Amino acid sequence: MQVIYEWLIWSVDKVWPLPIIIYFLYVFAHFIRLMILRGLGVRKAYRYELSRIFNPLWWIIPTVLNVIIVLISMLTLEEFVSSYVGKHGIQTEAFIVNRESSSILVNYEDTLRITLSYKTHDKEDVTVSYLTSSNPYYPPTDFSSEPNKGEVVNIKFLRHRPTTFVILKDENSSISD
Repeated sequence: MQVIYEWLIWSVDKVWPLPIIIYFLYVFAHFIRLMILRGLGVRKAYRYELSRIFNPLWWIIPTVLNVIIVLISMLTLEEFVSSYVGKHGIQTEAFIVNRESSSILVNYEDTLRITLSYKTHDKEDVTVSYLTSSNPYYPPTDFSSEPNKGEVVNIKFLRHRPTTFVILKDENSSISD
């Protein structure tokens, strides 16, 4: 089960390799079908099927499939990952290093880029930034205030991927609803 969770976290962090894999599997299945046609001795259909790969309409199916997969993975798996990290992550304290305005607008509102720094249990220094629109809090709620520069917040991170973290919302936190 741990391997499945790690794969899902990888797919959320690096969502663009998934469409590449799907295109590769689509082309691979096409060539397997061609080899079967060739093995059956259907030469005319073999040449026709081989030339179809260069037709732009042939690529519509995997492109639509990839758009759907990317949207689903970005919308649903992000919440799953934050829940998993919140339940199974390693807790530590993080120091807010920087809080600045980014050039990204979400719902016509400015988004902040917050940089935090913390040490893992292996004494590795980790500095990571996040956008306030990504809402990396556990348990997931809407906040009216974000942490300020110089504050200390409680976080949980994954041992094998220390840059994947959630900020814990609890009674001891400086973050308020």
